[in-house]
Amino acid sequence: MGKAGVEPVTKDCFCYHHLQNAAHGKVQIIRVNSIPCEVDVSLPLDEVKSYTLYIDIRDPRVLVCFDGDIPSGGLPKGSSVLMTLPVVSGMATSPLTCHIAKAYKRRGENEDPLRYIVTGDTARQLIKRHFILLKSGRAVFRKYRETLQPVYLIVDVHNGVAEFSTSSY
Repeated sequence: MGKAGVEPVTKDCFCYHHLQNAAHGKVQIIRVNSIPCEVDVSLPLDEVKSYTLYIDIRDPRVLVCFDGDIPSGGLPKGSSVLMTLPVVSGMATSPLTCHIAKAYKRRGENEDPLRYIVTGDTARQLIKRHFILLKSGRAVFRKYRETLQPVYLIVDVHNGVAEFSTSSY
């Protein structure tokens, strides 16, 4: 028995991921110690062996990792961004680049401004990796295609499971 009659949690905990240039899925979280609750997350196809996060595994929210941006109003109330890292060369993915002729162009003035940087004849989109605890409900994130076109990722969280769908469905 732990503090105040709470028993240690022995259930499996997962990190649901949707990474750039990789299939979405889930990985099991490995508990390092209980005070503070330190866990390690190892993602597929990632040269970084593991990410150390400090979370209480009794927290009912779901851990989600993705590469991209969080648009304004994209997170439901009660969600927490645990860590944001730039995705740089040497990790599973690097910043997206393409020739400026193939880069996505705005279709109208009502679209959000483009986020890529043009250097010479190359367009480059910086990518960030986010680790977020999400409450039940729906979150919206922004990912990018090879042409740097934004694609919105919808994450539905219910009963401790995260399901991904994109705006292209």
